[in-house]
Amino acid sequence: MPKVQWNAVASMRQILNVIIDSPSILSSNVLEKITSDLCACLKRSESYKVRIQISLSLQLTPDLDVSMFDVVRESLEKLDVDLKSGNIVKKELDHAQQLHSELTKVLDRDTKVTVSEC
Repeated sequence: MPKVQWNAVASMRQILNVIIDSPSILSSNVLEKITSDLCACLKRSESYKVRIQISLSLQLTPDLDVSMFDVVRESLEKLDVDLKSGNIVKKELDHAQQLHSELTKVLDRDTKVTVSEC
């Protein structure tokens, strides 16, 4: 299942690359749906590689709504706990650390956007 999820997320990322710069209502609706689906998958998936791809995809989006931002924040908090407690299998540690970095980029970007809009 993780390979299928990874392929789906990689495809969504390619779609995001195409529609990000398109200001149409249709692409706006598609963007919102894809972003929502990515956040739902981020919440469900146990695969670090899948969640890394999701994080990279979310970095392409202009911004996240509050509930989506919370999903990313909660994912990062859970990962922090796992990293600090040593609950991560050694062979997955590099992926977990990369995921931490990518999730942090999503949150940092959205925090800067939110602050600059105020």
